[in-house]
Amino acid sequence: MKDYANLSGNSGVMQYDSEDEYVIVMFTSGNFIGYNYDDYGKQTVEKIKELAEQGFGLNRFLNTLKQI
Repeated sequence: MKDYANLSGNSGVMQYDSEDEYVIVMFTSGNFIGYNYDDYGKQTVEKIKELAEQGFGLNRFLNTLKQI
């Protein structure tokens, strides 16, 4: 798992791990949620990866997604 940079200083995301077709996110609550191509689509998962690498906006984006 990689530490999330949390450039805003108030994200609910702590860490993440990404592979080709999925991302796993660890939240400050200790919960883990996986996001994969099959459930969320390639475009969404790639956006999650992008935001995770940037260290900004990931928590806000994830809050807009339906939870499966």
